[in-house]
Amino acid sequence: HRLQQAGLSERQVVLLFYGFSLAAGALALLLSSRLFKLYALGGLTVLVVVALVLLARLPSGEARRRVGEG
Repeated sequence: HRLQQAGLSERQVVLLFYGFSLAAGALALLLSSRLFKLYALGGLTVLVVVALVLLARLPSGEARRRVGEG
């Protein structure tokens, strides 16, 4: 819901989740070392957390529409 409040459509949110899932699955299949898999998982986690923090700082989509109207 937060991603939609940030202005993304439902379709964009679903595609974003599919993209993260695809990246995690591809890394799991392509990386042979457990250590590299751990690093990849940590990297994806950091990317997701940074993206969520940035989205949390944005005004909600409704607030942006109100600013644009007035």
